[in-house]
Amino acid sequence: VGNIGGREFAESLAPDVQKLLLSSSCRPLVRKKAALCLLRLYRKNPDVVNVDGWADRMAQLLDERDLGVLTSSMSLLVALVSNQHEAYWSCLPKCVKTLERLARNQDIPQEYTYYGIPSPWLQVKTMRALQYFPTIEDPNTRRSLFEVLQRILMGTDVVKNVNKNNASHAVLFEALALVCHCTALY
Repeated sequence: VGNIGGREFAESLAPDVQKLLLSSSCRPLVRKKAALCLLRLYRKNPDVVNVDGWADRMAQLLDERDLGVLTSSMSLLVALVSNQHEAYWSCLPKCVKTLERLARNQDIPQEYTYYGIPSPWLQVKTMRALQYFPTIEDPNTRRSLFEVLQRILMGTDVVKNVNKNNASHAVLFEALALVCHCTALY
């Protein structure tokens, strides 16, 4: 749906897609598709998708327990903060909490674990989103982030399995990029 139609189609469709994404009564698969559709609409016509006041809604979405919805929502957040990070400060601690959850391998379903690595795609997207924020003011959030980054940096091993290496190195390289971003700020 997000790939077809023009501007008028996007204008009329975006509010309904936003409602589906935020609806707790929709199945996770529908909400995941709604997040990806909204992302596509936003990329094609950023002015058509009304994202004013979306910071609180995005923060709500980052509390999602379903990792499919969370991964799709994180993709949307990366697009939103790349254009306007100031509005999304409330999402920063939620991103760090998501990274903590993944690093500790808490509540991660088996289908989101890739060669023993808990949802590497979500980890990379979350760290990429954090790089759009110029600084982390809250000392507790900063400390939590640095602990997670240290765990990632120290816990990455080279093994014979190429797939596991690729996934762990993707997470490692994004963690290094985030460390470079953070150390440039302090």
